[in-house]
Amino acid sequence: MMYHLMVRGSDAPTHLPVILAEVFRVTLEQTDVSAESEWEDRNWDAVVTCEYERLQDDLNWSLSIYAANKVEHRPSEKELASSVAQRLSASVFTSWDAKFPWVRRVALPDDSFTLARVLQPEDDSPAYVVDAAESRIPDLPNVPVMKFPEAVRAYKLPTSITHSI
Repeated sequence: MMYHLMVRGSDAPTHLPVILAEVFRVTLEQTDVSAESEWEDRNWDAVVTCEYERLQDDLNWSLSIYAANKVEHRPSEKELASSVAQRLSASVFTSWDAKFPWVRRVALPDDSFTLARVLQPEDDSPAYVVDAAESRIPDLPNVPVMKFPEAVRAYKLPTSITHSI
């Protein structure tokens, strides 16, 4: 199973081996956390792997996490994000709805969630800016708080038929 997380927190990669071992319920020796460009010192026998890439601006790290089929405990991406956020005491951003790729679910360290609008420059640089959020994000206190119309439109509410033909 593949997961993609974006994290605030300057030293996240150093804490990830222990966090991933705990969350996926595997031993530390069964994990590998490596820079995306690192190929020589990887643990090729690991059943849980994480490649990380340094980002710029509001988000510090992009994490691509893979759990092999033999890993018995595989949390949902939302559960993984929540666990990582709590253990790092940092906001963790995940995908929310494929129709709205700029809107991200944000797991907060207090075990709550919000939505945030995340913008990436058109030049494909690894810079991500958090433009707004639906509630306050503790480690991004200057981000404006507002409701997102796209979030409201994403929920299909059942309506009763009041007129018949």
